[in-house]
Amino acid sequence: MKKIKLILVLPLFVFSQDFSNEKKEFDKIYENLNNTGKWGDNDVKGTINYISNEKIISALKMPKYGDKVSLSFNLSNDSTTINKSEYDNISKFEHILSYFDFRGYNWAIDDFKIAYHGFTYSHIDALNHLSNNNIFYNNNKSPENLGIENYSEGIVSKGVLIDIPLLKNKKFIKSGYKISIKDILDFEKKFNVKIEKGDILIIRTGRWKEKEKELTAENLYDVHGASGSRGLHG
Repeated sequence: MKKIKLILVLPLFVFSQDFSNEKKEFDKIYENLNNTGKWGDNDVKGTINYISNEKIISALKMPKYGDKVSLSFNLSNDSTTINKSEYDNISKFEHILSYFDFRGYNWAIDDFKIAYHGFTYSHIDALNHLSNNNIFYNNNKSPENLGIENYSEGIVSKGVLIDIPLLKNKKFIKSGYKISIKDILDFEKKFNVKIEKGDILIIRTGRWKEKEKELTAENLYDVHGASGSRGLHG
């Protein structure tokens, strides 16, 4: 009886993801600035570790006046009219004001529905907000241990205001402008400002001045939502 050998040939398909230029640039920056293991294998705080006890004490010695600067805005009125983006549609903003009576008192309560990671609201991105090739900060394969709760003790340090409109001699920076490291270095040099390790950068773009002039959201972004905000650019 003759033996017949069968050779099974399977076609090999290679799937590759088409990375954007921004992603390729991010990969280069990630490779140069990777802090894996810098503060130990179990670290979950990242560069917040630069804010030492000594840094906090030195920062608290700096204030000379008791002035307050509000960073707030009217959430209900402004959340859908500034810096709109397609990402804000992940969770539509909704505010429901309810009233009820209890034990003779009249109560008012609020229910909010907010897309925190849209372009409207200020928020802190925890280390688990972004991974690189499915690997999170400090070689974590899961985002569970890298939440914002790791900063529950608070973040206190010296704030450094980088006023980009002041640098450019303008009232505001147009939506879509990418603030570069060069802009920050130019501000340091022009206004004799020194950014140190552990400082907290506050970048002013003048978005509210732009809002006062433009008035409508349509003037703040193109049909793809690509120019709906200004931001830091590596």
